[in-house]
Amino acid sequence: MDPEAHERAVDRIGVDEHVRPGLLLALLGQLAMNRLREAHTAQRLTPRQFQLMVLLKNQANAIPQSELATSMNVAASVLVTHLNPLEGDGLIVRTRDPQDRRRHFVTLTELGGVRLAAAERAQCEAEDRLFITLESGEREQLRALLSRVYTSMDITAAC
Repeated sequence: MDPEAHERAVDRIGVDEHVRPGLLLALLGQLAMNRLREAHTAQRLTPRQFQLMVLLKNQANAIPQSELATSMNVAASVLVTHLNPLEGDGLIVRTRDPQDRRRHFVTLTELGGVRLAAAERAQCEAEDRLFITLESGEREQLRALLSRVYTSMDITAAC
C-alpha cells in the first residue's frame, strides 16, 4: 500500500484515544517503514542493508559474519543475500579469518561510509517528516519507550 493510501485508511479508522496502542503502533510502523524504505531506496539500499551498515559503522573492528547474522536476527543464508550486493558495490569487504578459513569478517569500506552517511541524512529527513508534531524531548522519550518495548520482546516471548 502506498503511503498516501495508508494515511487515508488511517483516517477512516479514526485514530483517537479509543484506538488500542498495539493497533496504532502497527499502523504507524507500516507508514514509517514505507517512508524509510523510500529514503533508503533513493540511496540504493534496502532497510536491512542500511541496518547492517549502521552495525558495521558502530564497531571499531571488523565483525564476524555470524555475529552480524545474530545481531540482525536473520539466518546466515539470508544475511548473505544482503552482503553480496553491498560487496559487489564496494560498500563492504569480507575477509577470511586466517585462523579459521570458514569464518569471515565484514568491514564497512570508505565508499560504504559515504553511502551510509547519505542514507542517514535521508533517513533523518524522513523521520523529521514522520515526527513533525513532536519536539526533540518528545522524540527522545518516544525512542526510549519504543526501545524498552523492543528489548522486552525476548522476555515476553518466553511468557
